Amino acid sequence: MKHTFAMIQTQPGRDAKKNTEQILRLAGEAASLYHPGLILLPETCAWEYSAATGTDAKSRAAVSELAVSLEDPFIRRMQKLAVEYGVWLVFGILEKAADEAAYKDGQDGRCYNTVVILDDRGSIVSTYRKTHLYDAFESRESDLFIPGERLFDPVDTPFGRIGVFVCYELRFPEVARWQRARGADILLVPSAWVRGEMKSEHFKTLVTARAVENTAYVLACNKSGGLTIGESIAADPMGKVTAAADLHNDADGSGQIIPVVIDTDRIADVRKRLPSFEERRPELYG
Repeated sequence: MKHTFAMIQTQPGRDAKKNTEQILRLAGEAASLYHPGLILLPETCAWEYSAATGTDAKSRAAVSELAVSLEDPFIRRMQKLAVEYGVWLVFGILEKAADEAAYKDGQDGRCYNTVVILDDRGSIVSTYRKTHLYDAFESRESDLFIPGERLFDPVDTPFGRIGVFVCYELRFPEVARWQRARGADILLVPSAWVRGEMKSEHFKTLVTARAVENTAYVLACNKSGGLTIGESIAADPMGKVTAAADLHNDADGSGQIIPVVIDTDRIADVRKRLPSFEERRPELYG
C-alpha cells in the first residue's frame, strides 16, 4: 500500500512568529497539493539555528527565552493544523525544562531539543528529547541543551510503525537499530545539519546507510540557509533516494515542500529478499 508524506524544508529567521506563519503556509500548500498523511518538519523548526550556536551564558539565556512548553500556543496552533488537514505532524521544538535537570552542573537556562508527534486529531501521541547532542566540529550543544534519557519507542500509525531520532544521531547506528528492533518500518529524522567540510556527503551517506542496514524508509528533513545545508532527502529500504530537495530553490528563503511516497509493500518485499536484520548473530557481538 502506498502513502504520501511531505517534508517541509524551512529556512527560519530570527522572528519565531514569522517562522510559524511560514510553517502554517507551507503545511497548507502541502495538504492542498499532495494530501499527505504525515508532514515532517525539521529540528527546532520555528527557530533559527544560529540562536543555538553559542556556548556562553548569554546564548543559554537566549535559547531559554525561546523555549516553549507542550501547552504553548505554538503547540496548539500545530494541533489545530493537524485537525484542519487531517494529517499527522512530526516537528522539532525547543522545549522548556521544568525540572532541576536544567540547572545541573551550573548550566542554568538549558532546555530540551524535543520532537513532538501529533496524530490527525491533534493529540500528542509521543515526544522525544534528543539524546545524543552535537558536541562535535567545534560545536557544543550540551552547553545549551539537556540530553534526553531514553530513545524513542516507535509508534503505530496508519502508515506503519514509525521511529524518530534527530540530526546528529544519524551518526549513531545503534539509535536506528534499537528502533528497528522494536518494529520500526519508517525512520523520521528532523534535522538542522550544519555546513562544513564533507558534511553534505556525510548527510546523504548516513541517511542511505541507515535505510539499507535497517531495510526501512528514512526521511531526513533539514533546515536550509545560514548555517544549515538543506538537502533534505528520503531513502527507501534498498537505499535508493526517492525524494530530495531542489538544491536551487532556497534562494528566497520561502522554504520547500518535498513529497515522499511510502510503499509498505516495498518494505515487505525488500525484507523478504534481504533478511539481514533477521540474520544477525547478537550472541557474537551483543
